[in-house]
Amino acid sequence: MFDFSDLEPGEIRMVAFDLGGVLAYRDLSVLSAEEQNLLLIYQKYMGIKGVNPKDKEFLEYARSKMEEITRKIYKLNREALDVLKMLHYNGIGISLWTNNTPYLNSSLEQVGVLRYIPLENVINSYYLGYDKPNKYFYLKALELLHIRASQILFVDDNRDNLISAKNCGIQTLEYDMSMSLKDSLSFTFERIKQRKVKDLI
Repeated sequence: MFDFSDLEPGEIRMVAFDLGGVLAYRDLSVLSAEEQNLLLIYQKYMGIKGVNPKDKEFLEYARSKMEEITRKIYKLNREALDVLKMLHYNGIGISLWTNNTPYLNSSLEQVGVLRYIPLENVINSYYLGYDKPNKYFYLKALELLHIRASQILFVDDNRDNLISAKNCGIQTLEYDMSMSLKDSLSFTFERIKQRKVKDLI
C-alpha cells in the first residue's frame, strides 16, 4: 500500500471528500414511517416560495425535526475515520464538500469526523449558495480554502460532480462504496506520483 507520506509538498496538499456515498451513507431504515414522510416533504418543498399557509405550518414542523432526523440517518463508511486519521498525521489537509445538508455539523461531531476536519473546511452548498456540479461551487470552495486546484484531490461517487471539478482543474477520484476507500486513495496517490516521475523523464 502506498504511504501518503511519500508525497512531495505541492503535489496534493488537501483531499476533499463528498459526504453521502463516500465518507458516509444514509440509512433511512432507522426512521419511522412518519420521519421518512417528513424527510421527503422537506426535501421536496425546501426553498419553494408561494406555498399555502397550511403547507407552511407543516413545513415548519418538518424543519423542526430535520436535525434529529439527520443525526439518525448518517452512518460512517467503516474506513472513514482511519483514512482521515492517516491523512491528518501525514500533514495532508482534509475538506468536506457536500450538497444541501442542513444540520450537518452536529452529525459530523457525533460521529467523530470533526476531530480531523476543521469546521472552516466543511463546504456545504446549503450555506454556499451553489450546488455541485455547478462550477461556482468548486471555484468558491477553492477560494475559501485558499488552495490551488492542482493541489487538491476531490473524491465523489457522482460522475457529473467529478467532471465539473475536473473542468476547474481539480484532480479527482471516482469512488464506489463497494471498494476500499483506503486502497482507492492509495492507488490514486501512487498514480499521481508516477505521473509526476513520467513528466520529469
